[in-house]
Amino acid sequence: EEIQKSLEFVGSSYGVKDDVFTFISRYKSFAMKGEIVVAYEVPKSDTLRITLAFTPRYDMVRYGLRVHVVKDNMLCTWYGRGPGESYYDRKNATRFGLYTAGADKIYHPYARPSENSSHTDTKAMQLYSGLGDILRFTRGKGNTDSDRFEFTVLPFTPEQMNEYLHEELLMQNDFCELFIDFCSKEIERTGNNITNLPLKKNVEYRETMELKLIKG
Repeated sequence: EEIQKSLEFVGSSYGVKDDVFTFISRYKSFAMKGEIVVAYEVPKSDTLRITLAFTPRYDMVRYGLRVHVVKDNMLCTWYGRGPGESYYDRKNATRFGLYTAGADKIYHPYARPSENSSHTDTKAMQLYSGLGDILRFTRGKGNTDSDRFEFTVLPFTPEQMNEYLHEELLMQNDFCELFIDFCSKEIERTGNNITNLPLKKNVEYRETMELKLIKG
């Protein structure tokens, strides 16, 4: 959360090469070496490719993308582990399959609000709007050479959940928070838990997520 608050816009540029439109945004943060670069490419009229590139100064807990999605009449379907939540070190009880849930039903309402219900080892995820349109998420080619990702959909923002101790104090939003993570650390975060995941400091990361719009 502190890293997100520290993000500062540096500049942007755009251009067209080989009929592919590209828009590049650059940011800086105390937690990064050099700039954070986010590139948006439109290779086709129905496809958006988002590439995230950065070098962290510290070992990371997670990295990926965060966006708002409309809550009303939105269905989420994914091929991966389910139907319940799963994490890198807590996933053997879940099975691979095709699952569907309301975008506002994935979150589990614990007594104390907290981020939860992540789904690891996801191969593809789709959001269905009330109009019948579909937005499909798949992982593109990156330098960690993985075709899987993690996602969760939350009815509250992490900032809202950190502010209150009880869920009944939270105000309902007309949107959900969608988190697409290329990688996140294990749940057991102790001094003896040395991760082998690609979350290390002083390493250049470059990962891509591809979004495809399928009109209903």
